[in-house]
Amino acid sequence: MEDQGMDQVELVGWVYLIHRVRQRRRARRRIWVHEILHRRTELGEFHHLLQDEDRFQRFLTTGDSYRTIASSFRVGVSMVCTIVPDVVTAIWDCLVEEFMAVREGTLHLPPDQSLPGADHRGPQPHVFVADEAFALQQNLMRPYSGRGGLAPGERVFNYRLSRARLAVEDAFGIWSSQWRMFRRELEVHPDVAAKCAKTTCVLHNFMRATVVEPAPGPGAAARVLEPLPDVGRMGANNASQEATRVREVFKAHFCGEGAVAWQPAQ
Repeated sequence: MEDQGMDQVELVGWVYLIHRVRQRRRARRRIWVHEILHRRTELGEFHHLLQDEDRFQRFLTTGDSYRTIASSFRVGVSMVCTIVPDVVTAIWDCLVEEFMAVREGTLHLPPDQSLPGADHRGPQPHVFVADEAFALQQNLMRPYSGRGGLAPGERVFNYRLSRARLAVEDAFGIWSSQWRMFRRELEVHPDVAAKCAKTTCVLHNFMRATVVEPAPGPGAAARVLEPLPDVGRMGANNASQEATRVREVFKAHFCGEGAVAWQPAQ
């Protein structure tokens, strides 16, 4: 019995000793940070390359990956993942009221109006123009499907729709030349991508309103505007009767009183 008592005392002693050693190790332990991050003020781009008043968010203007940005600024990738959404959200919240006519979730199109010279067709809705990747909707017009079997009026409508989409192509070219993140795949969460898109729109309006671009000098190279890249199908083309009716009205207008000399002959 005495031997068992001694063994228990010795066991308790060892347990206590191990506990004390672990406590000392924890007290001496420090947070480990990579050496390259410790030299942030010496090597990081923020402290050496971006100390000016006109700097903008690096991710938006270059489209560099989070890992590349983390390496340049000598911070962790997880920190970049936090900073980018926070920055674009702050920019949007700060500028949206003054430099964005359309508020999030409050897109109110103008009331229906008659087409030029077509009062007899009645008021028609304002519409967006899109390609075949999108479904036909009352406020979104897409071309007629089929290439070889289109009726003359359908070919005219597709041509006029394509001409209207040129403005969209030019706008995207200007947009992506300023914000090069849109020239590559966005390897971010869809919510972050949406925030970045909205922020670049409001920043674009802000810059056009506040920054005067110098006139290009002699021999200056023209800016190359890249077209809007194609996207996959955005849903089934189960158009409503009202959407089909609106497209038919536009087609009749383009082939009638709204015809122009440079459109295809019927």
